[in-house]
Amino acid sequence: MLAALQLLKADIPSKYPNIKFHLSHLGGALPFLMQRIEDNYTDWDAFNESPLETLKRQFWFDTANFHQPSLINSVSTFGVEKFMLGSDFPYFQDDKYTRAVTYIKESGLDAKGIDGILQHNALTLYQVH
Repeated sequence: MLAALQLLKADIPSKYPNIKFHLSHLGGALPFLMQRIEDNYTDWDAFNESPLETLKRQFWFDTANFHQPSLINSVSTFGVEKFMLGSDFPYFQDDKYTRAVTYIKESGLDAKGIDGILQHNALTLYQVH
């Protein structure tokens, strides 16, 4: 999260609009703190442009977190199309490795969102067709 905020504060995404950033673990605390971060932009001009809009435009996130409420919060914050399967392999293996997929399938997201996370969003990001 701190690295992402430093990138935003330094206006790196604007300076290099073709760079696509990938953050792990649902973006860490970013979705949880997004309103406070955005308030720093609107109330105190702490960023040159909306951090939320920049994150939605140039950042992607993996799902290595395994907590369904956190997944729902993150997807609600940044959009389901910005998330890709993450497993934390080799740290998690066996049942916990399988959980990387099952928690997404059981999240309550619609079929298109689940399919996007498990396959299509990465294909889009990496321009594999």
